[in-house]
Amino acid sequence: MRIIFLCMIVFMQSHIVFADNDISGKESPEKNVTNTSWNLSDIYANWDQWNADLTEVKQLMEDIKTYQGRLNTNPKVFIELMQKEEQLSKKFGRVFRYPYFMRQLNSLDQETSAKMQEIRAMYAEYATATSWISPEILDIPRGTMEKWIETHAELEPYAFNLMNSYRLQEHVLTADKEKLMSHFSRPMGTASSVYDELYVSDIQFPEITLSTGKKVKLSHANYTKLLETLSSQEDRKLVFESYYKIYKDHENTYAAIYKGICEKDNAYAKARGYKGTLEAKLEGNNIPTAVYESLIKTAYDNVGPLHKYMELRKQVMELDELHTYDLSTKFTDYNREYDFTEAVGMVKEAVKPLGEDYLAYLNEATKGGWIDVYEKPNKTSGAFSANVYGVHPYILLNWNKSLNHVFTLAHELGHSMHSIYSNNNQPYATHSYTIFVAEVASTFNEHLLLDNLIEQAEKPEERIALLQQAIENIWGTFYIQSLYADYEYQVHKRVENGQPVTAGVLNKIMGDLYNHYYGEAVTPDELTSVKWSRVPHFYGMPYYVYQYATSFSASSELFSRYKNGSKKEQQTTIEKYKTLLKSGGNDFPVNQLKKAGVDLTSTKPFEAVVAQMDYYVNELEKELKKL
Repeated sequence: MRIIFLCMIVFMQSHIVFADNDISGKESPEKNVTNTSWNLSDIYANWDQWNADLTEVKQLMEDIKTYQGRLNTNPKVFIELMQKEEQLSKKFGRVFRYPYFMRQLNSLDQETSAKMQEIRAMYAEYATATSWISPEILDIPRGTMEKWIETHAELEPYAFNLMNSYRLQEHVLTADKEKLMSHFSRPMGTASSVYDELYVSDIQFPEITLSTGKKVKLSHANYTKLLETLSSQEDRKLVFESYYKIYKDHENTYAAIYKGICEKDNAYAKARGYKGTLEAKLEGNNIPTAVYESLIKTAYDNVGPLHKYMELRKQVMELDELHTYDLSTKFTDYNREYDFTEAVGMVKEAVKPLGEDYLAYLNEATKGGWIDVYEKPNKTSGAFSANVYGVHPYILLNWNKSLNHVFTLAHELGHSMHSIYSNNNQPYATHSYTIFVAEVASTFNEHLLLDNLIEQAEKPEERIALLQQAIENIWGTFYIQSLYADYEYQVHKRVENGQPVTAGVLNKIMGDLYNHYYGEAVTPDELTSVKWSRVPHFYGMPYYVYQYATSFSASSELFSRYKNGSKKEQQTTIEKYKTLLKSGGNDFPVNQLKKAGVDLTSTKPFEAVVAQMDYYVNELEKELKKL
């Protein structure tokens, strides 16, 4: 409910891509490429500067405590508090990010781990000491607050968030109860922290011997690359079973952790008077629960195109049985590699329709220091973009030269450009956009890139590779994320209803969902049912993944309008889209998307993605016949 200080909680959009630079898992940077690592000195030159800001943060925290009991005395006092919290939030964002980024580059760095713990403890203590702020703000009559905003320009930047607090007033407790709740903030995050350590720091994957005699040490990073490139089904099976055996062996531990997270969510929802955990997660941004429920139902009821793709895959691969571990291979030998510098050029070419200002921002982001490109020992797997207000966004990659990683680059640059536009066009209080719209900016870039590459493709093999990329993008971003959202929904419902949540229960829910989505063409594998244990979002960001599917649906509709419209309609679509990028968090996300031309309260955007999937599968079938 806090107006400004919540902005300091880390806002990270992540598009997890388990990939590697090569099968051995060693770093393989390109020749003649420089500045492919983060320049964290843009935040702080050294720890001395960091410590100086940390001291200022602590002082600001003490200053803010002195406002207790005075907020309703006059608007000037209230304005002072809001400005103090804004100063604190800006400063804290940098103080948090600096060690956070260092830990992403080396998960075993004990010094940064200790500093992260110090910061989290400091925040928890501050949250407890200032838990009176939200109740005290809401003790000011709404009419009085509206008059203050109308007569004091200094409050205008905070108006949207202030009015949203009054909308959520029924879920704010009394000051003494808010203080009591704040004491649980740290322990309620313990389960998520335990999962992080188990998933990243403590997990030990085995070394396996392939049919060729080659030995490979499995990792998060090289798992998908192996499944994509190994021609032997027995080798793929070995990789799959060896990888997931680690999770299967610890399924009871993962289940206990996840049950604890769901119980925490349920306790929070009950304490604040929400109808359930889903409403508690969505109500803050005024997203109707019907949007979530409509998504998972529409996806579940429209798996026909995905089933058709699986049947086509089985035919092309000429397999007696198609298994989960066979679903990453490519249909042709078109496996060209892309240097990072080449990929940057491909993305720049694709986003030209977004205008010169967009290209200028993108050039700045790719000139060096903003992107950490290559895999390193103990570096976090996957990819993400994370904004540092007043500095610039940072992007983490683990480049493996694949076409998939070219799309990952476009995706993360989309997030970073969104941050830049929002930072430059919104006051600090509303610069931070919601996750709900964040993935629109990333996936719109992917649509532009795909369309550009398909238009340039000359050979059937290349078109097949690109159509497969398009299909698997919809499969992974719309269908799988809807499947995951359904899983989260079912498990949380069990917890709310007091039903048991064990590894066996979780395996059954996940296994049934995969069997439904993949259809009869895919032979079920027992280890597929334990996939819930390796989805970090479930543990760190419950009810997050559905937004990949809703955002993909929104960006698909926007791109379709751009692609198929007249020149004037194309211009209007791009203008509305860039207005969305500039809007930060100045309105509720469903409203922001409606202004851009997409209504996610209807099933139309979801049904359009299903139709798009069907079109691509049919086109792929035609191209395969040309070989």
